[in-house]
Amino acid sequence: MKKIKIIQNPSSGRVGFEDEFNELCRLLINKSHVIHLFKTSGKDDAYNETKRAIEEGYDLIVVSGGDGTVNEVAKGLYESNTQVPMAIFRTGTVNDFATHLKLPNTAEAFVKMIDRDYKIPVDVGVLNEEVFINIAAAGIFTSIAHVTKKEMKKYFGRGAYYLEAMAKLPKNLTQSYRLRVTSDEFSHEDDYHLFMITNSSSVGGFDKMSPVAEIQDGYFDCIFLRKAPLVMQADIFMKILMGKHLESPYVDFFRSKHIKVELLDDQKLDVDIDGEFGGGLPIDIHVEEGAIYVIADE
Repeated sequence: MKKIKIIQNPSSGRVGFEDEFNELCRLLINKSHVIHLFKTSGKDDAYNETKRAIEEGYDLIVVSGGDGTVNEVAKGLYESNTQVPMAIFRTGTVNDFATHLKLPNTAEAFVKMIDRDYKIPVDVGVLNEEVFINIAAAGIFTSIAHVTKKEMKKYFGRGAYYLEAMAKLPKNLTQSYRLRVTSDEFSHEDDYHLFMITNSSSVGGFDKMSPVAEIQDGYFDCIFLRKAPLVMQADIFMKILMGKHLESPYVDFFRSKHIKVELLDDQKLDVDIDGEFGGGLPIDIHVEEGAIYVIADE
């Protein structure tokens, strides 16, 4: 028997997930687990409730929501310096981190996973004063997750991101930024369309965006897409779909524990952290290895 805090973002996920979530709660009670459900209503609710749950002696945090909600729970666990794990029930629009772990998305399979109680330590990233578990990114298309309207996500799921991307396509094709990237492994100044500093392989629903990434190796996978001629961009994005973009001569790829990125021109460039707005450049990122625990299938 476990004492379980369930943190749900009721505005996250497509229409129809409510029944599966209710079934999850029913099955946990039938297994004699003690549960307490907390529903978020605003920013930092999941983060604050996680810290409160640790103080109150809960054995497990179940998070039901998108990547932003998972981010808040991860931050709460990291700052609490605890071995209490979280389990991610996939109900968000994309749920990249859960996709990387191949976590079950049915209530029955999820409860079986909880009962097996196999927990793994995973890396987190610390960016300035923020924490991320999956990705920090900036440049063309990378802000889609946090600018797409919640109503669109609810009814169209991942398709809402594609619609938003198509609406901004003409401008994004020509947009680039002068960046300086600094790390032990790679330092360079150039014009880039975007960059992604990833912990897992799945980004924005594309499960091969960072095909060699691992969440337990103590490194980030860093992908910087250099400014490319218009005629080459279609080829690059086709390679992204196939997970072969790291072979492109327009992609700078390296792995590192500590990265700094600075904007060298007078443009504004927002950073996306796990699908949420994370401020602007410059950024200073380092890995905290094995900093939190997650329930996973063996």
